[in-house]
Amino acid sequence: MFRTISVRTSLNLLRQGLNVIFVLAQVVVTLSGYITGTNSNFDSREATTPVVPASYAFIIWGVIYAGAIVYAIYQALPRQRENALLRRIGFYTAFAYLATTLWLIAAQNGMLWLTVVFIFLILASLLGAFIQFILYYQFISAAERFLVVLPISVYTGWATVASIANTSTVLQASGFSNVIFPNDAWAIIMLIIGGLIAAFTTFRSRGNIGYALTVIWALIGVAVANGTTGAGAAVATVATGSAVLVALVLLLTRRAADALISRPA
Repeated sequence: MFRTISVRTSLNLLRQGLNVIFVLAQVVVTLSGYITGTNSNFDSREATTPVVPASYAFIIWGVIYAGAIVYAIYQALPRQRENALLRRIGFYTAFAYLATTLWLIAAQNGMLWLTVVFIFLILASLLGAFIQFILYYQFISAAERFLVVLPISVYTGWATVASIANTSTVLQASGFSNVIFPNDAWAIIMLIIGGLIAAFTTFRSRGNIGYALTVIWALIGVAVANGTTGAGAAVATVATGSAVLVALVLLLTRRAADALISRPA
């Protein structure tokens, strides 16, 4: 006799399968790009826009990919099929990894404006999962904090800054340079706005370390790319200031959380 599979079980299996498939897809597309040399068709590290971090900062992708693989394996385990947190975030993360794969394909084929569309789809999907971390913070287990929350938070932090860098790169490549304000002025405006958004997100997430430290890493990379003298000095100063702001919010929020936990009943 055939066993009837419920709709809920089917959705859980679909969620688990899609995350594994799209995580592997982004790795395969990345490796194929290096093999064929098509990754060089669009490399934001080679752009001249001031909000692109220094080359060394892009090693964070190794951490993001490793975290994605760990997350994909963990959420695919049979005993995690009914996991409440994974059920809330699973389709968000699957779509984020699908959008990453599409971003890679667009970048490798020089479809610049499509990369802008996909980078914001990545960010929106990751924020969908990230909001669940905030809403259900008290119900998240220790294992989930390391195997689920941390890798997704790191990717969300990088996507926050990458969305700005990607967009500015495409705009400049499309001829939108020194429009109304000089490029450095636009970079300063974007860094201030990005820093404020990151600081607010860090505060609302009760000091999410993975998110905050990744944003700080990216902002310091921007500061290093612009140097401390010459035309980029102002951009470097603002990027550093934004990184300090996020760090201070992280420190104060974590201290407040620790004080609340340690306070006697």
